[in-house]
Amino acid sequence: MASSLLPRVLDYTERPNFDALGIFYIVFLGLYTFVVAAGLVGIFLQRKTVAVRIRGWKLTSLCIVFSHIYAGVVLCIYPENGAFKCGGEYWIMGIIFPLGLALFQAANMRLHAYSTRQRFLVHGNPGAIINVSFSRSQVTVRWKRLDALQKTYLAILLAFVIQVIVTTIVYFGSFRFHASYGIFSHHVNPTECRRGFEWIPTVVWQALWTFFVGPYVLFRTRSIHDTHYWALQTRLTIGMSIIGTPMWLAFVYSDSPAVIRLNRYVPTAFWFLPGLWALQLTSIILPLWDAHRERILFKRFSLDNQGLNSTDSLNEKQRSMAALDIALAKNIEPLLQWAARREFTAENIVFLKAVRDFRRKWRAVANIGTNHDTLLLELFEDAAYIYFSCVDRATAAFNINVDSQIYNKLKDTFRDVRISNRALDSPTSDHSEVCPFDDLKPFVMEMGGKGSRVRPDAYALPTTDIESKLPGQQTMVPEGFNIHIFDDAYKSVKYLVFTNTWQRYLDHSETSSRSSFSDPETTYFEYQTKR
Repeated sequence: MASSLLPRVLDYTERPNFDALGIFYIVFLGLYTFVVAAGLVGIFLQRKTVAVRIRGWKLTSLCIVFSHIYAGVVLCIYPENGAFKCGGEYWIMGIIFPLGLALFQAANMRLHAYSTRQRFLVHGNPGAIINVSFSRSQVTVRWKRLDALQKTYLAILLAFVIQVIVTTIVYFGSFRFHASYGIFSHHVNPTECRRGFEWIPTVVWQALWTFFVGPYVLFRTRSIHDTHYWALQTRLTIGMSIIGTPMWLAFVYSDSPAVIRLNRYVPTAFWFLPGLWALQLTSIILPLWDAHRERILFKRFSLDNQGLNSTDSLNEKQRSMAALDIALAKNIEPLLQWAARREFTAENIVFLKAVRDFRRKWRAVANIGTNHDTLLLELFEDAAYIYFSCVDRATAAFNINVDSQIYNKLKDTFRDVRISNRALDSPTSDHSEVCPFDDLKPFVMEMGGKGSRVRPDAYALPTTDIESKLPGQQTMVPEGFNIHIFDDAYKSVKYLVFTNTWQRYLDHSETSSRSSFSDPETTYFEYQTKR
C-alpha cells in the first residue's frame, strides 16, 4: 500500500497512479462533479425564470454535461495511466469534445438570434411573431423561414455527422489504434499513438469551433449589452477557450525537456480545461445570480409591499404601478425598445400593447352602433391574432409566461380557429406584425345640426388571416367572447413587467446618463407627477 503512494509519472503503463497527485485528481473531480451537479439542479429549478429560460435550460445543461464528461476523462488520465487507452482518447477528442464545443457555440449563437428576433418584434418584421408550419414539399420556403439560430443547429448537425464519419473511418482504418487490423499507418507505443496525422481531424474541428465560429459569434454579438449577463458570459467563455488548442498542440508535439517533464504529471488535454471550466461556471453562476436578482426585485416591489413604502419622492412614484400604467397608456415605446435590446422580454410589452389597443378598438367600435355581427367577428379575429402571436406555445415565436389555468382558458376560446399560412406570405402585410391595431385612424367627425356623429367607414380595420380549422366552415365567434377575454393574462403579465422589467428599466435610466431613454423618461415622469 505504501509503495502505491510513492510519486509516479504518466507513462501509460498498466500500473495506475494512485500517488498523492493521482488521489488529488480523483478528489478534485469528485468535488467538482458535486458542484456541477448542484448547479444543474439549480438551473432546472430556475428554468422558468427569464435568465434561464432565454438561454434555454436544456441546451445549457447539455453543454455543461458534455464538457464535464470530457473534463472528467481528462482528470482521470493520470490516475488511470495505461488503463486509459489511446483509442479511447481518440474517440473522446474526436466526438465528445467537438460536440461539446459545437453545442457551446450554438448556445452563443442563440444570444445573437434571440437579440435579433427581439428587435424584429419591435419593428414588426414578418416571421418574428408567428411560427408558421409548412408542408414537407416546401423545402425552400422552410429554409428561408429559418432564423440564424435554426440554421446554426442544422449546420452543427451536419458537421457532427461528418465528424462521426471521419472519426470512424480513421479509427478503424489505422493500425495506430489497434495492431490486429487496419489499412494505413502502423502500430506504435501508447505515447507515440497520441501523435500522428490521425489526430488532424480532431485539430481541424477544434480550430473550426474555436478560431472561426468563436470570433464570428463575438463579432455578431459585439453590440449586445443585456441585463442578464448573457453577452458577458459569451465573451468570457469564448475568450477563455481560445488558448486551449494552441497549448494542446504545443504540449503534444513539442520535444522540449521542460514540456516532457510537465507532461509526466499533467495530461496534454488538460489545457482545454480552463475554457471548459469557464463555460461551466459562467453558465451556472451568471443565470442563477440573475434569477436571484429577479426574486429580490419581485419581493421588493410586489404589491404586497407597496403599502410599506413611502411614495413621497419622485423616484418612488416612478416605481409605482400607477407610473407603469401611465407609461403603458401614453408612452410605451421607450419601454418596448429597452425590453427588446436589454432584457429580451419584448414579448410581454408587445402583448400589453396589443391588448391595450384591442380594448381601445372594442370601445370605439361599440360606439359605432351598426353591423355588430361583422364588427364582432373582426374583433374576434384580432383577438385570435393576439393569441396566436403572443400566447400560443406552438405558434408564438416568443410566448408570454402565464399560468396553466389562464393559458388553457384562452386556448379553449380559440380552439376552433387557426392562423393561416398566408399570414406571413407577403412581407408587406396590411396589418402590423407587432400589433394589428396600430393602423387605426381617428374617427372622422361630421358636424350635424344637433351635434357630431361618427362615420363608421372612417376606421381602417385591419384584416388578419384567421380561419376555421374545419375546411369550408366560416369562423364563428364563441359564446362568451367579450372585451375582457385577455384581462387575466394582461394582469399577470403586467405584474411580471412591474416587478422585473419596469424596475430594471428605471435602474438603467438612473445609472446610465448616456442612455437615450433616460432623460426623456425622467422628464416625462416629472411632468406626470407634477400635474
